[in-house]
Amino acid sequence: MSDYVLALGADAELRNAVLETPGLQSYQIRFCDCSEQLHQMLPEIREQAIVVFVDVSHRPTGTSFPGIPDIKSLFPASQVILLSQWADETLWIEALQQGAFDVLSKPLDSREFRRVVDNAIQKYHARLASQKLRAAVK
Repeated sequence: MSDYVLALGADAELRNAVLETPGLQSYQIRFCDCSEQLHQMLPEIREQAIVVFVDVSHRPTGTSFPGIPDIKSLFPASQVILLSQWADETLWIEALQQGAFDVLSKPLDSREFRRVVDNAIQKYHARLASQKLRAAVK
């Protein structure tokens, strides 16, 4: 069973950042351009998605993705990172209130991207270890 990194609505910039980030190279990476593709992937990756990137910058007309609460319900253990060209304090606050791990502005800063990804992966593994510990205690 593999862990997955999922990128929704990824343009070339996000695809390159994901593929070039050392911390992500040990995971299965899936890119998804629309909700239909996402739902086709669900049986394969539902429980194993550790980081989900959602790029809301360049969404083609007629395509959509679920909101952050919906993504968290589909991938409960995942860390959701929202990306946008229009990231401001309002978007950041709303995204965090809805359960996002973080919000990144585009164009992406490679050091910031890696820092956020590393923190998201650490949080995922810490939560997983905590759940295993709780299960062992019960």
